[in-house]
Amino acid sequence: MINYILLEGIIKDDPQLVKIDKYSKIQFRLDFIFYSNKKGYINCSIWNEKAGELAYLEKGMKIVAAGSLVPLEWDNKKTGLKSHGHEFRITDARKID
Repeated sequence: MINYILLEGIIKDDPQLVKIDKYSKIQFRLDFIFYSNKKGYINCSIWNEKAGELAYLEKGMKIVAAGSLVPLEWDNKKTGLKSHGHEFRITDARKID
């Protein structure tokens, strides 16, 4: 199965650099418009070397990004149940006007 996404949107939050052991990632929310002007957003991450290359990304910047949709699972601290979601794992991005 092919899992490849290309999205155009605006970075909603200041990108945050997170260190996990020897790995690093940048994470932020990307707002986008789909269908008939419906608004949506997705949580994004950029890992390791690519995070260093794309460290210039900032809040309010309009980008086009390529990557894949990754399923996530975590323990909900409020309910004690498993929660599920998705993250857009970006492999390349470019600033656009």
